Amino acid sequence: MVDLALGSPEIGAVNFTMLHKLLHAMLQKLSISDVKEAMDDSDKDFLATTIPVPDPQSSKTKPQALKRSSHYHELENKVEKIQQQLIDLNALPSNRELFERAKGEQPRPVADMWQALQIGKKVETNEAGVSKVS
Repeated sequence: MVDLALGSPEIGAVNFTMLHKLLHAMLQKLSISDVKEAMDDSDKDFLATTIPVPDPQSSKTKPQALKRSSHYHELENKVEKIQQQLIDLNALPSNRELFERAKGEQPRPVADMWQALQIGKKVETNEAGVSKVS
């Protein structure tokens, strides 16, 4: 089972399904499958996905996403924010945005878009050149 969990399909790959089965088999063999371990608050926060929050319009509670405060979750939120900014930067302007910019103080929206595309191509070319040198 260990070989299937840690060496399949290639060395270094982890088969989490087999690892899960292996750990449960070990717990049963050692007769400690019913032992409860106390968790730190930081571990509980890390593992929590939702918390019950009372619904103001009814007497029932409904699950709501938990605001995470651990360093891992802060990093995850920052990466998501950067990813969204990158998507926004790479997106071409819509026709509506082009018309609005044409009516504004700088009536060069098509030229600006062309310049942005050219700069993007130059950046890609530079990145390819640097990767070849490395």
